[in-house]
Amino acid sequence: MLVPESPKGRVCLFIDEFTDYNDTATGINAIKLLNSLGYGIVIENHGISGRTFMSKGLIRRAAALQGKIS
Repeated sequence: MLVPESPKGRVCLFIDEFTDYNDTATGINAIKLLNSLGYGIVIENHGISGRTFMSKGLIRRAAALQGKIS
């Protein structure tokens, strides 16, 4: 967790696969902004999100990744 000296609160930041591998500047800027506003940041290790499947309309496949359906 990234925490300023006197945090206003905590924010859980979801870093999806696209941001993690292709658009890292967006994630870095989000962290910098939230820190500058005084928030501590929690980044969870969530595994594969299925975002790429959802963007293509493959909802069942995305849900299967999360163990919601088989």
